[in-house]
Amino acid sequence: MFRLFSSALMGVLVSSAFAADPTPAAPKPASADNAGRHDADSEFDKSRPLIHPVSYDECVAKGVPVITRREIYQDGWIDLNKNGKKDPYEDPAVPIEERITDLIGQMNVNEKTMQLVTLYGYNRVTPDYLPSTAWFKEQQKDGIGNIDEHLNGFNYYDNPRMPGNQFALDPRKLVWALNETRRFFIEDTR
Repeated sequence: MFRLFSSALMGVLVSSAFAADPTPAAPKPASADNAGRHDADSEFDKSRPLIHPVSYDECVAKGVPVITRREIYQDGWIDLNKNGKKDPYEDPAVPIEERITDLIGQMNVNEKTMQLVTLYGYNRVTPDYLPSTAWFKEQQKDGIGNIDEHLNGFNYYDNPRMPGNQFALDPRKLVWALNETRRFFIEDTR
């Protein structure tokens, strides 16, 4: 069982070890409780603010509040479980095996089993391009093992009902979206 979770959790640990400084921080609305979905071709609906707008400039231009969660970002580490102390799994200087053991020891059964979940592409399981509060409440409330599957998918240029994933073809947008997904799971889970 340890090996099964070791491989699933390795990405989380390596990602946190190399996590970039969040400056400039990705924009977020003031309240994530009423976050809605983003349609790339539509205007912002301020009654359903986004948890991750497409860009900082668009967020500012549309009047969506920009907030950050800087309190979890410490000098050289991220307080992933938001307990105010550097746990061994959050410390990049601790050997990976010890980090994995510490993290698994802090996880409950639901969190462990949910590391095996994979979403199979945008518009197949989730209607969202980027993580939303609905994801956290419905699909990944206990975690997820593969957090990039929603960014793959097909682009149906001739079908207006299936516009495709706006992040799948442009490498710059894809990297941005992957970083936003990582930021969502770091800041808005557990």
